[in-house]
Amino acid sequence: MTIGAILFDFGETLFKPLPQKFQIKNALILLAECGIEITLDCFLNLYENAVRRKDELNLGEFYLHREWVAAMVRLSLREHTDHLVASAVARYVENQRRAVIVHLKPRPDLSQTLVQIQQRGYPIGIVSNIDNDWIDPLVEAYGLTDWFDLILTSETAKSCKPDSKIFLDACRHLEVEPEACVFIGDSEYNDVQGARAIGMKTIRYLNPSATSNTQADESITNLTEIPDVLERFRLTSA
Repeated sequence: MTIGAILFDFGETLFKPLPQKFQIKNALILLAECGIEITLDCFLNLYENAVRRKDELNLGEFYLHREWVAAMVRLSLREHTDHLVASAVARYVENQRRAVIVHLKPRPDLSQTLVQIQQRGYPIGIVSNIDNDWIDPLVEAYGLTDWFDLILTSETAKSCKPDSKIFLDACRHLEVEPEACVFIGDSEYNDVQGARAIGMKTIRYLNPSATSNTQADESITNLTEIPDVLERFRLTSA
């Protein structure tokens, strides 16, 4: 294939997962403020199950990330809704945002990989289901505008992956057709299925806990594998 641009998810693709100790700290505050008497392990399991059942919420084609986090809390604690305090849920979301801004760290192989992609002359973009006030401090802290030609959030696009609009907006900004784009992300639903639906080639980043079942054209476990995958894509259509 003729590659016109490389697009990345942000979250757990370019950055390491946020250490769970921060969610634990924020969950303890939430449960105490709401007076909910369940164990921390119980809450964490409920939250993990809520994330897997997120489609039940039917949030639509666009929602703010902070609304999504709040919805995950409510879904996790739906048997305790009489105890939920709106201000406590809002505080949990804000504490999570602050933890992300302060403690989220790039994957160690990120800069090396971006150098190799830039050397091949490909435009590079980020397409993320995140709010501007979550991502902007990280963009500034790590100088991401020096690496990326486009940083597009769902808040700006008014569209959340896997909705096609955010992908098409990215293509329009970079002046490439979807068929000439390669999308790299860790979410099978948001990234792989969303990008494939409009004709993009896809690479799934497999986190250690992720299932290897994927519809992506290729899968990787390290960002440094990307240049070789791009070369295979190029040679396949040569």
